This record gives sequence, structure tokens and C-alpha cells, in this order.
Amino acid sequence: MTPPVTVSHELTGLAAAGAPLADAVVTLKDAEGRGLVVTAAADGSFRFADVGTYKAPFLLTAKGTLGGASVELHAPVLVGETNGAHVNVTPLTELITALALGTAPGETFDPALLTAPKLQSAQASVQALLRAVLDAMGVASTVDLRTAVFAADHSGLDRALDAIRIERSAAGYTVTSVVGDSSTDLDPAAPQAATPLAFDGGSATQLGTALNALPAIRTRLQALTALFKATTPAAADLKALFTADFLHTGLDADDFAAFLRKPLYVNASFDNPRILSVIDDSNVVVGYRVHFDAATKERPITETLRMQKVAGAWQFKGDGELAALSLSFESRLVATPLAQEALLALPRVRAQSTVDGSGAPRTLYWRDVLDAAGEVVDTLYLGAPGDYGFGYVGYSSGDSYTPDGLVKYRQNTEYYATPNSAIEQYFIPAILSDRVSPHVASALLTGPGLPGGGLTLTAPTAERPRWAWIFKGDSDAWTAFNASRCRAVNNAANPVPDCGFDLSKVQTGSEYVFSFRDAGGNVLGEMRRRLPAKPADATQLLADKGRFFARLQLDASQKFSVANLYDENGAFKDGAMLVLHWSFPTAPKMSLHGVGFSTFYSDAAFNFHEVSRFDSYLDSDRQSLPLTVTRGLHFNGAYANIEVYDHFGNTYKHEVNDHNIE
Repeated sequence: MTPPVTVSHELTGLAAAGAPLADAVVTLKDAEGRGLVVTAAADGSFRFADVGTYKAPFLLTAKGTLGGASVELHAPVLVGETNGAHVNVTPLTELITALALGTAPGETFDPALLTAPKLQSAQASVQALLRAVLDAMGVASTVDLRTAVFAADHSGLDRALDAIRIERSAAGYTVTSVVGDSSTDLDPAAPQAATPLAFDGGSATQLGTALNALPAIRTRLQALTALFKATTPAAADLKALFTADFLHTGLDADDFAAFLRKPLYVNASFDNPRILSVIDDSNVVVGYRVHFDAATKERPITETLRMQKVAGAWQFKGDGELAALSLSFESRLVATPLAQEALLALPRVRAQSTVDGSGAPRTLYWRDVLDAAGEVVDTLYLGAPGDYGFGYVGYSSGDSYTPDGLVKYRQNTEYYATPNSAIEQYFIPAILSDRVSPHVASALLTGPGLPGGGLTLTAPTAERPRWAWIFKGDSDAWTAFNASRCRAVNNAANPVPDCGFDLSKVQTGSEYVFSFRDAGGNVLGEMRRRLPAKPADATQLLADKGRFFARLQLDASQKFSVANLYDENGAFKDGAMLVLHWSFPTAPKMSLHGVGFSTFYSDAAFNFHEVSRFDSYLDSDRQSLPLTVTRGLHFNGAYANIEVYDHFGNTYKHEVNDHNIE
């Protein structure tokens, strides 16, 4: 009698890139779009216990951190590999996947492209591209880069991963040798154009020396961590770890020590180092992760800097740059205004010709409100096309500062928009305000999608402090940019020729240049940064908003309509306890940034006041927050928002106000 055959539908693998991907979440998506999610172990290993009911081929996506940086890697799983197979997710499988698909992998994939012949061809191309590296590390051409079992221990195939860095570029990928300055560009649609990466025995020896130094570098980071244990260290103790010529993100040794001595860093830890570049045996560029005390609710950050061996000990030398930079996007779930044609077609809408402050002609629109007898009892202000608010609300002429006027204002104001039906996307090119050289007065930003002449960034004023530099002349004093922002950025004091933003020209890996100037306009230097990840486009985000956006859940009395906001005895009355509830997005590796609430009012002298609260970095499983309402003497409005961020720092915001009332 033949014994029964036991079939395993387990799928295992390793998420690594010369070291395990820390905090990695691995997602499996099948040919029908269904998915599974698991968390990798500390050594990078992961396991899907049963994939038997899912339809192959699969696309695996691993999101984690490596050397302090956020990483997203992919790997394919073929039909027939669902019975106890092992599949790695590494930079090499990222390239193999991209070559098989003909493009960098994303949220979706074409199952018909993930076939054995295509993967064999893709793997052959990757092996040819990296043959010098693989040979130097003793990885034979017969080794399957996708399914070979290995450990993230800096030997064999893992050592080959140590030797390279892969970055997304606008055309595909840039593959760089960690040793020296050899690099090659790979376009998945035209792999034959790529030049094999140069790497020789000398490079392998130099890499080995650097990898052997990792334990000492890790010990140095542990020493830094120990200084912050339950206290703020003395500046002298920190500076003892720095080289004499230390310069990091625009700060010298004194300034960077002062930066680190903030209360935020008490109980911080510095870990997960990776060699990013080998300059020589005594100089390496290292990336590492900074984790803050859980009580701060701050998310981890990345530091990348040079370390130098001085008198046998590794010292922090800094990155030698003029500032700390980041590139990201903010996507907002907002209302859609009533189209101009539909708005002006409403009954009793009339036009008024006037001029603006510069004398240019302007047309304002109004809408009459009638009583039961057909008499005009109010006239609503609709504004002018292009105005902020046009198509959202028709505001009553009632004086909300008087009892009778307030009743009129609440009863007659009309809402025209469709809530939560559109996505606005903003580009965030951030120069961190507290990490920039004191010699820098401005920076010219150029790159894909921006106006041809670029945009100028300057420090925020003391009266309107901001976490990052703002656009020159920006009346909103903001760091975000899209085409609609030209009304605030492009002005007589700061003309921006051809102001606009073409999002279609922006890709994951797009490169932007920051040219730093002193007060006299002299160029001090430039820094280049690539966009880590472009978010999904507005159409996809709107169709799948439950995956990406946390949503405030408001009952009828909490909607931010004029009728509710200006009800002195309702949910927004002075001193009321307003409890905000929300739902959390379902996409993996989304984190809750915070929840904000602001009210605006004028005092007896009609001076404007804002009372704001933003609870940041709340636990992701939290779903409500109680807030106290402050109306002041003359109430002028309120808004609330909830923000989450993805693995690469892109933020997703749901904001409610009198334009997007729910």
C-alpha cells in the first residue's frame, strides 16, 4: 500500500541585503490580487504557513530598514513553487523582478509576465551585470539568486549583497559598488544597455576590512547610546566621540552636540549600522537608525555619516554636508467643489463686476435667499473663480458676532461641495530648520516637475516658526508645493516664471538639486537627493482610500458645517469635550503621525487668535482622542485632521473643516 503524500503549502524566505531587513513586513500578493502579510524575524527570515488557496504566481514585497534607511524589495514566486518553497527577497531579486516585468515593481503586477523562462532570462542578465562582484565573493554562476538558502552573515551570497547598493532612479535603478566609485544604470525595459559593474580582488579585500570593522563601529554606537541612558550627556562627552574637523548636516561639533542634548534624545538608541561606502581602510560611510524612547512617540530617524579611524578608535566625522534634507509627498483627502458651471446655474445667482487690488477686473458672484413670500432676506457670498472656497460654501451676510446675525449666518449659509471625493498631492522638499549651516541664507531647488527656473527656499521667520524652510515670499509660510500653491509663492516680491508643478514628470528615484547660497548670493555648495518613493496617483488613492488614509468618523452633530461650528450650545460650544474617533488604514507599514484640532477667534480688539493642539505619534491601535473646544469671544472657525505616514515618510492626511465637513 502506497503511503499518503503529505503536501506542504508553506512558503519561507529571507529578507536581507547584506544584513537582515530590520522590522520587515513581508506581503504576498497573488495573481488575483489577494494578499497575506507576515512579519520577518530578527534574522530576516519569514514564513507563510499556508499559501495553498492562493493562485500563483505571487509577488512578495518586503518593507523594512537597512543601515537606517527605509527599504522596499520584491521577489516573484512561480507556479509550482507553493509546496514548501524558499524564496529570498533581496536587492538581487528586486532587479530580477523588474527585468521580468519590464519595469520597477509596484502595487500591482501582470501575472503573465512572471514565468520560468522570463525569470531565467532576468537572472542571467543580473548575473552578467554583477559577475565581477559574484566572482570576487565566490558565488558560482549556478547559484540561483532567488531561491538559494543563505544566512545574513556577511559570507557568500550575503557578502555579495554587502558589496553593492541599489537605488531607484527615474529610469529604473542605479547599482553602485560600496568600494570605489563604480556604478551602472539599469533600465528594466532596456537591460542590454547596462554596463557590467566593475569590482576586483582589491575591492573585495577592502570591503572585507570594512566589514571586519563593523563590530567596532557597532560598539561605538553602543557607547553613544550609553551616554543617553536616562540622562542628557555633557557636551564634552559627546565631542570626545567626534573628529576635530567634524561637520554634519551643516552643524560643527559644538552645534551638533547641542542638537543631540535635547530632551528628545534621552534614552535614545543608535543601532543597525551598515557600511554604505568604503573610502579607504580608515574611512567608511555608515548608515544607522536612531530610535527614541517609546514615551516620546517619535518615529525612528536615519543618520548617514562618515566614520574615521583615529589612533585605533572609530570616531564620528559627519557627512560634511550643508544641511539635512528630505523629499516626500503629502496626499490630502478633500472635498470636490461644485463645478463653476453648475454653481452659476443655481437660481438667483448674480454677478458683480469689480477690480482687485492691482486694478485688474474681477467678477464676484452672489446668491439671493428668499423667504416664503419671495422676498430677498439674505445674500450669500460665493466669491470669484479661482478664489479659495469658490464652489464649496455660500456664506450668509449675517453678522456672526451678534445673536440675531449668528442665527441668520447658521441658517442661511449653504454647502455645495462633495466631501471626501478628491485627492490633493503636495511635494515636500524639506530643509530641516534646526539642521542647516548658519552660513546658508537660501537654497535654489531644481528638478523634475518644478518650474524651469526652480524655487527658492529660505528660513522661516521667528514670528511664524516652521520645522522646515519655506518658499521665498510664500504668504502661507509653507514647505509644500503643487500648482495651486503658485498663488502664494509667485508674487511681485518673488516672481516665479512659468510657475506650476507637473506631477507626471516625477518618478520614484527622481533627482533634485539644492544649490545653497550665502547672504550675498554666492554659491556655497549643492546637494542632490532622490525621491525615495512616489505615492500612488490621486485616482488610485481615492479608489483605495481605506488602505492609505485614516478617516475621522464624525456623527451628525460633529460635522464641521457652519450650522454646527457656530452653534454656541452644540458639540462645538466653548469648553465642550469633543471626542474624535477614526478608522485606521489597512495598508502594511502605515503609522499614525498624529491628530490635530484648531479653533480660531478674535478678541474684543478684533485681534486674531489660534488655539491649536496636535497629538503626535500616537499608538497605531488607538482610535479616539478627547479634545476641549476653545471658542474665544468672536468665533471664526475650526478644523481637525489626522495624519498617517508610509514606510518612506510620505504622509496621508484627512482634514475636516467648513469645506470638507465630514
